[in-house]
Amino acid sequence: MEAPGLSAYGVTMWVYIIPVGRIPDMPAWFVSMMPGAKGTLASIELDSETEWLNSNQRDEGPERDEKLARIMAKGYDSWKDRPAVLGDDVMLVAACLCSHPDLPMDSSNSAEDTLAFAACGATLGKLPQKPAAAVSTLSPKLSRPKHHGLEVMALHMPTGIYLPTLLTA
Repeated sequence: MEAPGLSAYGVTMWVYIIPVGRIPDMPAWFVSMMPGAKGTLASIELDSETEWLNSNQRDEGPERDEKLARIMAKGYDSWKDRPAVLGDDVMLVAACLCSHPDLPMDSSNSAEDTLAFAACGATLGKLPQKPAAAVSTLSPKLSRPKHHGLEVMALHMPTGIYLPTLLTA
């Protein structure tokens, strides 16, 4: 479906919700489905109380700004030494690491954290401002207790790859 309104970058976004079953490691699966694809991976660990911006918790004002500043500082440190992955064919695969294997979590809860982390890469010239696609998933890996983690893989999609078809194959 077409997302209502324009994104923050002034582009129309298309949203696909595609149940793909249990894929234990989505970033690795994407790499396996796109032979020859090249990219990079950056990651951060965030304290669940002082750094994590869960979209179910509506922090406002100074507390939210402080969390965002800590995410951005860690994000810059993570992206600064990564190679640039730029172009119109770059997709981002964000994997969220949870600290509790028995607590189900919606990967979309990490949207604010993922966007802030990816924005650091874009600001440093390591990622495109407008990736071709972005996918969010839960990681099979666990973070330390009372911490969340994010891994963002920037990947050039080989010519001829159409993401919805790939996911439903």
